[in-house]
Amino acid sequence: MRAIDFELGRYRHALIEGVHTGAHLPGCWWEERPPTTVVVRQERAYRLALAGGCPEATDIVQFRGAAVVGLAFWSLATCRAWPAIRATTLPAFRAAEATVLRHRLLAQHTILAERCAAWGRCEALGAAAATIVARLAAQWALGARPMPRYPAFR
Repeated sequence: MRAIDFELGRYRHALIEGVHTGAHLPGCWWEERPPTTVVVRQERAYRLALAGGCPEATDIVQFRGAAVVGLAFWSLATCRAWPAIRATTLPAFRAAEATVLRHRLLAQHTILAERCAAWGRCEALGAAAATIVARLAAQWALGARPMPRYPAFR
């Protein structure tokens, strides 16, 4: 499987690129996600390819620590691109856009919180992300619903 990111792919920290799929393709405007099986396969393939030039990638604990930093990057980048205030101040005729934005912001922080907890890495960062999710979800009164899969994976 090969994925080419024509939108946000750049030369930068390898794990920012490596967790892009796991962060639900954060540059995409759509309120959709790839299946978990695709995320796991992509992250495994990326880690193995990275290990060819970066032996530290063979150490799953080190890799996950760096991957959490990459996920934090995407959470913060999403907040910078689409600040929460924008999700609350859009005019009524843009209600659908505001809803998508709210779900995307919550999804980015949920992914970060869940990975921090599951991998035992950057626990304070994960707890902060979980607090953000809880407070925004309560303020926005959004029903808990998973993001649908991208059409290519349905």
